[in-house]
Amino acid sequence: MKNKKAQIQITENIGIIVVIIFILIFGFIFYSKVREGSIKDKAREYSELEVVKATQMISNLPELGCSRNTLADMGCLDKFKLEAFIELNLTKDYYDYYRSIFGKSTVIIKEVFPSNETSYVIYNNTYDKDVNYNSLYIPINLYNPVNNTLSFSYMQIIKYTNIIE
Repeated sequence: MKNKKAQIQITENIGIIVVIIFILIFGFIFYSKVREGSIKDKAREYSELEVVKATQMISNLPELGCSRNTLADMGCLDKFKLEAFIELNLTKDYYDYYRSIFGKSTVIIKEVFPSNETSYVIYNNTYDKDVNYNSLYIPINLYNPVNNTLSFSYMQIIKYTNIIE
């Protein structure tokens, strides 16, 4: 009789240990899934901040900015400086510098008003495979120093991120 009672107690103890182990395993799996979602949210947030940072850097580049009477205009790019920048073709000498600033992104400037035909691709550096991306549109003025006119344009910055899912 004592032997059967001891076997029942050992079986109960083993059952309790197995239940506790299953609870711990399910708890760990739940925690890791929640944590993984949190990490992905942080990565997306960081990616969005990188887009805003790139936008500010492009808007403040002296090699593209427009100025009149030695005063720099905010939110304005010089059309001729822009065309000269594109003519550089970002060869090896310049590519490393701008890659350190912009990273994996594409920068497009599209003239909207008065003419809707001009589009400039300032910088293009993408991954070779499918990736996530964030895009941001910023309104800017495009200054033509010959005619002394401003045209309404927008700058599109596409920032590529390689988030493992």
